[in-house]
Amino acid sequence: MHDHGYIVKPRGRASLRKVAMNVRRAFKIDTPFIDIVRLLDVVLPKFLDGFEYQIYEDAELGHDHARTFPERKIIQVQQSVDARARIHEGRDRLTLAHELGHLLLHHDVDTGLARRAKHSDKAYECSEWQANCFAGELLISHEHVNSTDSIEDIMNRFKVSYQAANYQFRMYLEEGLLT
Repeated sequence: MHDHGYIVKPRGRASLRKVAMNVRRAFKIDTPFIDIVRLLDVVLPKFLDGFEYQIYEDAELGHDHARTFPERKIIQVQQSVDARARIHEGRDRLTLAHELGHLLLHHDVDTGLARRAKHSDKAYECSEWQANCFAGELLISHEHVNSTDSIEDIMNRFKVSYQAANYQFRMYLEEGLLT
């Protein structure tokens, strides 16, 4: 799981949750659902000077569904991922939220000098784990989840995949965040 990221400043789930909640507050998002494509394509460029959301033919990005260059304020995404995210496909929405996580969390990482993360490294020091955690926290805010919700309720409310809904629900239960 940690084999493709970089070692970054340690951040735990609570810290990443706070960043996600701050994003929701900054953009006045008080509903469960976040239109992540609109946030990246329309809203963020108005607030982050020089930010670009770039859509590429799938083959141009090779095996990557999306890429982020935080230091250049660029998110590149496959056309098919963008298209599926626009119709609220959960996996693709999570991909875009993940890339936003890299943009916000890792702007100070010099990938030319950064050490690659290995499976044996601590998850909370891995850029990929942090971006995944941020994405889950952003798209599935614990403030809009109840302990009586089913996984399907969460999937429908937040327009996310079964895996994302199930994982976040389990994390929130374990941490005692649900009423």
